[in-house]
Amino acid sequence: MKCLHLLVVAGLAATAVVACGGPKPVTTPTPTANADSAAAAERARQDSMAREQQRQDSIRAAQEAERAAAQRRADSAAAASSAGNEVKAMLAALIHFDYDKSNIRPDDAAGLDQKVAILQANPNLRIRVSGHCDERGSDEYNLALGNRRATAAK
Repeated sequence: MKCLHLLVVAGLAATAVVACGGPKPVTTPTPTANADSAAAAERARQDSMAREQQRQDSIRAAQEAERAAAQRRADSAAAASSAGNEVKAMLAALIHFDYDKSNIRPDDAAGLDQKVAILQANPNLRIRVSGHCDERGSDEYNLALGNRRATAAK
């Protein structure tokens, strides 16, 4: 029994040494948010969301501006193509001469004046001026008449 009593006392002593012997853990108090810091955090969150919204809006505005510019370029190209076709048609328009004459008629003179304006505005543009005749008359006569008509138009 004495043995049992010594074991119990030794066990209690060991428990006391272990329980009291070491450094106690340091506990830090959990920070509690006050009303001011919670409001500041909410303002920061709202500001961040507002900045992101502004960034998204500016991206959308830039994309819309690019789309509008692309549309204007496409419209301009279509207009230039249309104007180019009109210019080609104007330059390709024929003038007519009276039978056996090389004098330019007054109604055809206005068309030639428009062609002159186009040629002056586009100095790199080249055209071919030629005169034609019908099959009546000799080849030599028709060739000479065609040259006179081309020279008059030129």
